[in-house]
Amino acid sequence: MAPESFKAGTQLGPYVILAQIGAGGMGRVYKARDTRLDRLVAIKLPSRAVDERFQREARAAAALNHPHICTIYDIGVVDGLPFIATELLEGQPLNQRIHGRPLPLAEALEFALQIADALEAAHARGIVHRDIKPANIFITSDARVKLLDFGLAMFAPSASPDQSRAETMAMADASLTLPGMTVGTAAYMSPEQARADTLDARTDLFSFGAVLYEMVTGVAAFPGHSMATIFDAVLNHSPQPPSRLVPETPAEMERIISKALEKDRTMRYQSASEMRADLKRLARDSSSPVVAAGPSTRPRRRGLVMGAVALAAIAAIGLSSSSLRRRLTGAGGPRQIRSIAVLPLANLSADKGEEYFSDGMTEELIATLYKIHALRVTSRTSVMQYKAARKALPQIARELNVDAVIEGSVMRSGDQVRITAKLVEAKTEQNLWADTYDRDVRDVLSLQADVAKAIADQVQITLTPQEQQQLSARAPVDPEVFQLYLKGRAAFNEGTEDSAVKSIGYFQQVIAQDPRYAPAYAGMARAYGSLTPFPRAPKDVMPKAREQALKAIALDDNLSEAHTALADVYLRFDWNWTDAEKELKRALELNPSSAEAHDMYSGYCSALGRNQEAIAEATIAHQLDPLSMMIWVDLVGALMNAREYDRSIAEARKALAGNPDAAFALAWMGMGYMMKGDFAQAIPPLVRAHELDPNVTITHFLGVAQAAAGNRAEAQKLVASLEAAAKTQYVCAYEVAEIHARLGDNDKAFQWLQKGLSEQCDCLIWLRSEPWMDPLRVDPRYLQLLKHVRFPGN
Repeated sequence: MAPESFKAGTQLGPYVILAQIGAGGMGRVYKARDTRLDRLVAIKLPSRAVDERFQREARAAAALNHPHICTIYDIGVVDGLPFIATELLEGQPLNQRIHGRPLPLAEALEFALQIADALEAAHARGIVHRDIKPANIFITSDARVKLLDFGLAMFAPSASPDQSRAETMAMADASLTLPGMTVGTAAYMSPEQARADTLDARTDLFSFGAVLYEMVTGVAAFPGHSMATIFDAVLNHSPQPPSRLVPETPAEMERIISKALEKDRTMRYQSASEMRADLKRLARDSSSPVVAAGPSTRPRRRGLVMGAVALAAIAAIGLSSSSLRRRLTGAGGPRQIRSIAVLPLANLSADKGEEYFSDGMTEELIATLYKIHALRVTSRTSVMQYKAARKALPQIARELNVDAVIEGSVMRSGDQVRITAKLVEAKTEQNLWADTYDRDVRDVLSLQADVAKAIADQVQITLTPQEQQQLSARAPVDPEVFQLYLKGRAAFNEGTEDSAVKSIGYFQQVIAQDPRYAPAYAGMARAYGSLTPFPRAPKDVMPKAREQALKAIALDDNLSEAHTALADVYLRFDWNWTDAEKELKRALELNPSSAEAHDMYSGYCSALGRNQEAIAEATIAHQLDPLSMMIWVDLVGALMNAREYDRSIAEARKALAGNPDAAFALAWMGMGYMMKGDFAQAIPPLVRAHELDPNVTITHFLGVAQAAAGNRAEAQKLVASLEAAAKTQYVCAYEVAEIHARLGDNDKAFQWLQKGLSEQCDCLIWLRSEPWMDPLRVDPRYLQLLKHVRFPGN
């Protein structure tokens, strides 16, 4: 049985092969299932008969049980074919993680501490790896280091009590130092290894120094195009000081690397524990967001490379070193930062099902930064589109039109939370600030305030007394209540009917445990409001939305989203124009960066014919949430209602440039052409929009355009489909009426408008402004409708 012939389903002893996941000169690696324990494993098989290197790997790695060394589960021979079964790892090797670019200091320290911890454990068992290089250091998906490939290890199975461990190691066979080595491996050899001298643990420390150099600078310590040039560099030359390549490299990091790379091993670090101690000291003294490696098996955070910070906690760990502060902000001081985006916070928790928690933390930090009115903060909808994206920061900044971004990660274990965060200037990608926070979940709402204050300080924004008060008033939370709340918000953000109903269930659980938790009432108000005009009738959900919004405001008048939710009810259901504007102004007073409130205020102004205000508010909303398609098409709608058809078409085209299948953008563009009388340009995008999303609004748009174009049969077919649907589900009567109006059947149009009036149809707020209602404006019944919808002045 040859490993090259293995296919999915092949049985190898107790293991069932699932797929090949790797191959090289030494053999192949397969993903397999252990049928005895029902777990996934990696099966490593040599490409030829078992050799000494394969035996070494099995014996050496099997002798070690450590969280930062790949675990050997089993070794055996089946039909003459030897194999090793190991834990199955998900992630990437360190060489791919570096990929020619320096790692952030915090991340390099985090990984270095774990590597040192693994080497210390191996050396304590008399095992020298002898092939430490980035390709043999694996970074798991939850940011843990795993040391791989002990195929060149020196294994000392016994030692007399009179022998030192170093002497025992030096006696081990060194015959495998050079045969089979690649040029890439040669670049990490110690001088004594290159000379084929006897080796001890210090050879691994030299190799480790070369790896650390590459993590910090992004380039190899001893580059070369041939074995000879690499050996010459290893034996006779020192690499450039890291600070010449990465100026912000701390002097202490440079000293550690230099000591590890000493040619004379007597002047090098003498043990992994000694090197690890210096790395821990650097981490502590620089306030770098790292945790010392230890024997714990708890997943480690990835460092400061992904995601967005969020809910932060009661006492931030400030930058304790003025030199570090200067290093992060740069010699010229902080940049002028007045707009910021919080990128999605990376979930480094062991349970990958906790994305709701990391997403919630992202959203909470955004909400906290909203309280700093001098900052323009990008809305959640846009930043969440960069989750797991691999775009460069300058490109993200251009797309979001911001000066800086916040990146970070979260790791939760039980009731303990670790947050890492950094502020990065977008154009230069220079770190302006970085910190880490370890807190109990109960204090997580205070942590976000600490982060916000730290950022305000870094960008030289002076907080007003009111802002200081709002950022300080953060009471502890019950962990279970808080997690239910985050689950409710995560469900709501999915944007479907089922998810909105699910979110209401979570919020109800929150209130059952804590009847005074105001954000849960606000969340319910938003969820109920989102269910109309489709799929639910306004009378079924809007009174509930009003009730929950009022409860939220009674408990906490400073919740911007509660005032926005109440304004939504007043505007779309109660037609209480005065109080709707009052609530919107209050929402924007509390949160000038609320894209949702600006968008709703634009709709309010547009409905009343205050067109320039409407366009201005829609433009602000779009700037705050530039990737939200619904906000973008609301800007198109505001231009349409202002009769600026060319501008509305141009804006729709901009929206479609990045998303050519955006149904509402296509529909609004078609309506713009319809109002210009260009039906050849109007109908195709509307037909395409209807194919993509045949909801009531787009169906009625297409029906209005077909009627206006003289395609009566098509228009009548569309209006008939809506009338049939209205018999079994809620259909906005106003939209049915508009098609009849364009068909010239005013009586039917007013019948449906009266139906909409009795149902308190939310679309009736567009009676005064939408241009396709023009055919009805001369009818006396139209003026009566305006009075019923309580338009000011009617």
